[in-house]
Amino acid sequence: MNDYCSIVGISKSNIHFRDFGISCAGFAYSYMNPNDIRIHIEWEGGPLSNEIAITNYLHELRKVLEQTIRSERQVDFYTQILFILPIPDKYTISTWTIRECAFKAGLLRDLYSQNLKFITESEAIAIFCMKYLKSHNISVGENFMIIDCGGDIVSLTTRQLLENERLSLIAERIGNDCGSSSVDQEFLKFLENKVGSLAINYVKENRPYQIQYMVQVFFRLYKINFTGIQSEFDTVKFDSKAHQSSLAQYCNEEYNTNKKGIEWSFELKFEDIKAIFDPIIEKIIQLIDSQLRLCDDNCFALSLVGEFGKSKYLQSRIKKEFNTRVRLISRPPYSVTAIMRGAVLYGLYHVNQNRIQNQLKNTIKELKEVKEKNEVLQDQMLLYVNLQEEYKTLINKYNNETNQHKIIVEKLKRDIKGIEEKYQNQIIDNQRYQNKIKLQEPRINQLQQDVKLKENQLKKLEKEKEELDNENGNLHQKNIYLLNQLENNFQQNILLDETSNYQSEDTNQNHISSLNNDILQLSDNLKKYITDLNQDVIVNMEEIKKLLLLYKCSIKITNQKDDQLLIQAVLQRHIIETILSYATKYFQSTGQHYHLEANIVNKASLLSTLLTNISKYRIGNDEIANVATTKLRQYIYSILNNRGFANIYGEDHITYEHPFIAYYKEELDKTMNELRIVKGQEKIASENLAAIIICEVTKIFWFRLKIHESVIQYVWIPCDVQVNEVFMEGNNFDDDNDNDNLYVGLCYFPLIGRDLTSSNNREVYSLAKVFVQRNQHQI
Repeated sequence: MNDYCSIVGISKSNIHFRDFGISCAGFAYSYMNPNDIRIHIEWEGGPLSNEIAITNYLHELRKVLEQTIRSERQVDFYTQILFILPIPDKYTISTWTIRECAFKAGLLRDLYSQNLKFITESEAIAIFCMKYLKSHNISVGENFMIIDCGGDIVSLTTRQLLENERLSLIAERIGNDCGSSSVDQEFLKFLENKVGSLAINYVKENRPYQIQYMVQVFFRLYKINFTGIQSEFDTVKFDSKAHQSSLAQYCNEEYNTNKKGIEWSFELKFEDIKAIFDPIIEKIIQLIDSQLRLCDDNCFALSLVGEFGKSKYLQSRIKKEFNTRVRLISRPPYSVTAIMRGAVLYGLYHVNQNRIQNQLKNTIKELKEVKEKNEVLQDQMLLYVNLQEEYKTLINKYNNETNQHKIIVEKLKRDIKGIEEKYQNQIIDNQRYQNKIKLQEPRINQLQQDVKLKENQLKKLEKEKEELDNENGNLHQKNIYLLNQLENNFQQNILLDETSNYQSEDTNQNHISSLNNDILQLSDNLKKYITDLNQDVIVNMEEIKKLLLLYKCSIKITNQKDDQLLIQAVLQRHIIETILSYATKYFQSTGQHYHLEANIVNKASLLSTLLTNISKYRIGNDEIANVATTKLRQYIYSILNNRGFANIYGEDHITYEHPFIAYYKEELDKTMNELRIVKGQEKIASENLAAIIICEVTKIFWFRLKIHESVIQYVWIPCDVQVNEVFMEGNNFDDDNDNDNLYVGLCYFPLIGRDLTSSNNREVYSLAKVFVQRNQHQI
């Protein structure tokens, strides 16, 4: 086991100080003392976004780290230092890849070294804040929220303190683009309003550090120290002497000549600073409010970390807004380095836990050794006591045996005398027994006669049994005769079924006609649900393009008006595919009362398999099994088509919507609202169709296609296939009948029929609906 004497928390991702245009990275370390965590910062720029950058960074950091620690203590770099490496949440590079980078950089002796542990940055911050809140008497079971005010994003996480300083996640991490850089952008907008966007853009492109300089001035004067109290505010004047060089001197002579009217001298007033801060802080307050609502306002503390968390105005606004809902609102000391410090605290906890476990193991081992020694001593003491007892026992036994010998001799004398007397008595008793036998002889003779009588009765019963066996054989022959008659009746029923099959052709035609009517009804409802995509409906064109790629459609769309038909087609295809995926998930689930339809489908499939197996592996009439399998399937799916996913009877005969329909209609509406936005009454009418469409699609493709005597199939026509009007129809076919140059751009309703892969027995019941393009290479 490694005997660590130092814990090092490495900051792998740079800590950004955007107010100065720089970023820092470094490490924190401690010599096993949580109250003495030291920070070493290396200033440099650039993100660690690939393996080479990570390896180079760790290689350089190793040099600084080794020089820093060995200047203070002599330690074995590979065995006595535990490295804790925090990684960003949702980091795309795996921990194994980072371990390989650390090995290449010389931090590890080998790839499997135990002195490198990983922790997410949010977990490190949580441990840092938890340690701080322990000093403010946070109790086990209480929640606290971490508000990480970074450069670009402010993210919130709520955790709960458990036993042994463990943490659990109460509310998932949420965030918004309202960090420190957002305040900088608001300040730059203010400058644009004063001097014009052309001047600002010109300096950004030609002298960007001048923009950074002005941001630094703003940071130094207001960003951290602004309190939001007007009496504490001093107006600052940006005059031409102090700051015009930041803008004017880098604009060429022609630009300055044309822009003489620019206001190069202006004041930063209290209202201006407040207007810069307020929109950003309002977003942060909304985030905190939503996170508190998620945990029902059950929160002990709000802890602000990150560079922007130092803002006095931000702190005062949060305290004013939430001081009645949260007991403690604070910014822990040293929170800029919270990730590195939290990593060190995590490593100390890890080492302490290991040491406690090892001490416990050693203590148990020592106790076992002491116990074993005690057991040996106890065995020896017990052996000594036993020997003493045996010695005493032998002495007593000798004395007792001597006495017993005397007693035995006396007893033998008495026994001999008693035996002699007993012998005389036995002679007398024997005589009496002989007399008693003579008296019992008549009784014995009577019992022998009774035995003979019972034997005669047994023979009579055996004869009766033989007669019953003969009668049973006759009954068996009659049973065989009846079975043969039953088989003949089955054969006649088969002939009757074959006759009825001709009659069922009309029924099948009715099924097909009804199926086509249902498909027409579904098509009408889909059109209403998608809407006509007029100018009042906003279509997300980028998402539509992604759908076209998903369904391998090569047609390029340009705008909503010109490509209206294609957009409607791909939305219809996506709705059907999405509902079928919902149904697939449902029919794979069991165990709840609302899984009744799934249970019936699964049991029907099992029963069909069993009937097939009995026809295959048992001797009998296969036609009966085949007919039974088909009829059973038709009956079951007819019932499901009638009652499947209907409203459910609850207690007191109160009905409620089927949970499958209720849940997935919300999911379908959510999916469609991301693709197109419908407003007003048209939106209400459209969303009311979601439940109906889910029910219709599920019944047609899961139930109706299996009611037909031969199971009906459906097939999506692939893109770029030549149009064949025998199988396809579409709303953008030309009237010139020049179909040789028409190809399928997108199939938005599948081809339905029987034996579709067979050229001889193929029957088409419903044509596929396709959107066509003029030639196969149309872009």
